[in-house]
Amino acid sequence: MNEKMPFGDVLKKIRYDKRMSQKEFADILGTSKQVISRYENNQRTPQITVVEQFANKLNLPIGYFVGKEHAAGYVSDSAKVTYMSDGQKELLEELEGLSKESMKLLIELIRAMKSKN
Repeated sequence: MNEKMPFGDVLKKIRYDKRMSQKEFADILGTSKQVISRYENNQRTPQITVVEQFANKLNLPIGYFVGKEHAAGYVSDSAKVTYMSDGQKELLEELEGLSKESMKLLIELIRAMKSKN
């Protein structure tokens, strides 16, 4: 994020990207739909301990919620934020150090696996 966004806007952006309802999102975060609504409308701001819990449950650094850093695993632009799953992060870590030829072979393998699904 280039400019600092209010906490509620960040939370809403993450929820929209996950294509979840406020209820589904609240269930994941261990709170209620009403609380999520108040946060997203910037009517309430959570205590830092709550933000920390949300960050842990969403696998994000706490600084992401207060505009201090880009979240590892999130790619943002003005239109969207895309979540990278733990499995995708693990795969990226395993790719480090592979030669170009090995990468090409892996991409071919992935494409073949996807075409079978």
